Amino acid sequence: MKRYELSYVITPEMQSRAMFVWAKPNKTKGEKWRRAAIFTLGFVALLAVIVTLMRLDVLTVPMLFSALVGFYLGIGVWLISHRVSSQKLVKFANSMLDREGEIHTVISSEQISIRSGVSDSNLSWDYFDEAFSMVDATVLRAGALVYTFPDAALPEGTSPQEFRKDLESWMGAKT
Repeated sequence: MKRYELSYVITPEMQSRAMFVWAKPNKTKGEKWRRAAIFTLGFVALLAVIVTLMRLDVLTVPMLFSALVGFYLGIGVWLISHRVSSQKLVKFANSMLDREGEIHTVISSEQISIRSGVSDSNLSWDYFDEAFSMVDATVLRAGALVYTFPDAALPEGTSPQEFRKDLESWMGAKT
């Protein structure tokens, strides 16, 4: 039975990237063009509605100005709130990393066993939803949690692609 025994320390920078990599899937050129076309059509349609309403004297310039100011203020508040909450989440995760120290992980077709300075966990493959690759690590997502395995911790002679392939096949064979 194939298994991986890894020992590693997760850096705050790597953990931060891992926390957000699953939310930013790689888009193909076709998907990017389709998204741009939909945005452009939506913008043109909105502009046509605004011009029509202004020509019919339903919408005045002061009303349009007020609506735009409110819209942009709302976007600004959302951006600030998102930035603050994301920074807070990263701060909490980094605080946990400091307490964890070196992590020892055994990965097999049956489960993943993770032991650190603060916890011991035995996780079945049913627990995990997806596997993602980063430039220097593999990430398993379980709900909103991420488990990061640096490529540098892989056994000698094991490529990151081979490691990910094994993880994906074991996740695909969930019981």
